[in-house]
Amino acid sequence: GTGKSTAIASILEKLRKNHPRLRVQGFYQKPLLRRGESIGVESVSVNGPSKIFTSTYPIPGSATRTPPFLGKHRIDIGAFESIALPELKLHYETELFVVDEVGVKELMSPKFYPLLQDVLNSEVPILGTL
Repeated sequence: GTGKSTAIASILEKLRKNHPRLRVQGFYQKPLLRRGESIGVESVSVNGPSKIFTSTYPIPGSATRTPPFLGKHRIDIGAFESIALPELKLHYETELFVVDEVGVKELMSPKFYPLLQDVLNSEVPILGTL
């Protein structure tokens, strides 16, 4: 990758350090590496929990018996939805949405796009990647 997710995580960390009361919602993708090689992606809520979203290996605890593949990566849509969807629900106090990323894997979730549209149509600023 080009480091977009790493940049998002770094910006979020700096924002939180300099503006500790900033009310942020959203998620970002954290690359999973083994010996410097990508083996998957972890979806991380900006408010705590995370789950493995894609992996070149079987995903432990995946509710999907036969997950869809994108290239060599297994995709756990349920894991992604459990992290991303609650974070994309509009709340009046939200001051910033983080959406990393909007891509083919994320759009495999039929529930993701409608919530994303709500976020895009809101007045809340978005820090995001495509």
